[in-house]
Amino acid sequence: MDGAIDKVIRRRTDELRELENGIREELHVQAREIAKLKSENKEPKKQCLDLNERIDELEVQNENPDTLLNKQERQSRRNNLRGVCVRGTRDCLQIASTVFSKIGLENCKLERAHMDGKVVHGRERHILVKVSFFQDKLFLVRNAQEKLAGEPYFIVDDLTPMDSQEKRKWTAKVTELYRGGTRLRFRRGLWRGSDGRPYKFE
Repeated sequence: MDGAIDKVIRRRTDELRELENGIREELHVQAREIAKLKSENKEPKKQCLDLNERIDELEVQNENPDTLLNKQERQSRRNNLRGVCVRGTRDCLQIASTVFSKIGLENCKLERAHMDGKVVHGRERHILVKVSFFQDKLFLVRNAQEKLAGEPYFIVDDLTPMDSQEKRKWTAKVTELYRGGTRLRFRRGLWRGSDGRPYKFE
């Protein structure tokens, strides 16, 4: 009786070992197949990346000439600011220095300042100012609204005609979003969110 039981146990043990070996071999085969697929998939991925880079290059090359010119003009205005409704036309540099001091930037280095725009009866012309350092401009733009609150004048960025048109196009929508708690800033020709990415208007 005991001998018969031992035979059954040995037979079942051999069957389990055979099954285990078969599973192990199958796993090895599957592992080799997966490794092969990964290896074959590397080249298409690289081709896709190369293709995407090429598309980006072509998009830049085929960019609208007006857009390219606008970018160049925007760069030339990078350090410019406009004083709006500022009274006085004799010494624009002194006027700009006084306004900038009120904002909190004393002794700001200015390259030039002059009246700009057509003469219109009953309306002050803009004072166009170029500061020497871009960081100074950023400080002035960020703090002007708070520091000049209550003053009859204000300062704005010196936008290109194309950028100015794009800004005005969405002004009403931006105001509506602001009332709902979404704040946007106009940078590099587009309205942008707090993350710096262009905002998609619906």
